[in-house]
Amino acid sequence: VLEPWNGDHGELFAFFQKAGSVTVHVRGVAPRTTYRLTDVRTGTVVATRTGAALARLTLHGGASTAQVLSITPVA
Repeated sequence: VLEPWNGDHGELFAFFQKAGSVTVHVRGVAPRTTYRLTDVRTGTVVATRTGAALARLTLHGGASTAQVLSITPVA
């Protein structure tokens, strides 16, 4: 999992070699701020979570897949 961060927003890259799930701790987020997680490939909003909830974000993926999520604060 990679988390390039710029100011108050960033991207999360998760790569799955085999099908399963992984729990990650997203860094650089404010615990009380609400964030929108958007699939950058489809533009679909996949979740809205507080920074505190992003401390334990579980992602699921199939074998040989990747997820790229944009994480931005909700205005």
